[in-house]
Amino acid sequence: MGKINNPIREEINEIGETAGLKFIINTICDGSGNVFKCVCGEPVKTFEEGCKSALEIYGVPLTAKGDIVIVDSFPADIELWQAAKGIFSGDLVLKPGGVLILVSPCTEGVSAEYPNIINIGYCPFSEIEDMVKSGELKNLTLAAHLAHVGRVIQGERTGILVSLGIPKNVAEKLGFYYAKTVQDALELALKIKGNNAKVVVTKNGGSLMPTIK
Repeated sequence: MGKINNPIREEINEIGETAGLKFIINTICDGSGNVFKCVCGEPVKTFEEGCKSALEIYGVPLTAKGDIVIVDSFPADIELWQAAKGIFSGDLVLKPGGVLILVSPCTEGVSAEYPNIINIGYCPFSEIEDMVKSGELKNLTLAAHLAHVGRVIQGERTGILVSLGIPKNVAEKLGFYYAKTVQDALELALKIKGNNAKVVVTKNGGSLMPTIK
């Protein structure tokens, strides 16, 4: 997230070039859907220019990363599959070994389209890779989701979930710690990181991209 040049973008650019794409028109819209800027021209450079313009709307500069990051996922908060956008946003300003607290209603639970997320759980990348290689996990979209979330809440980092739509036993099966309230989650995080931990709170995690100056 936040990297203009990445493997997926490179593949998209290659496909566009192979197809003979010469010209694009992209609009950058604000949170209300109003056009903030329109860019047009040669595909690659124009796209990159549009990304820079998007930062003016969605980029939130911070001075330092946090030992504890509290983030919501608004407006992507119907289910955890969408709410993962908040996790990816908070990850950008979370220190190694930090604790991420995701606050999201998830009124429709974990995922209507991929209910087996609950049975698999958010695992480290190596475990997801092994499942893909063995054929146990065939859907690569699901595999990517599991690996990206697992990277943030497993291993040296910790994830705490605050959600009325996901019960404690499911949250723990997924790989999260569970807390009923944000205050409970913060107190748990402080026990893990210590009372001197630096806490960062970000809002609208489903749309905004925090950056470090």
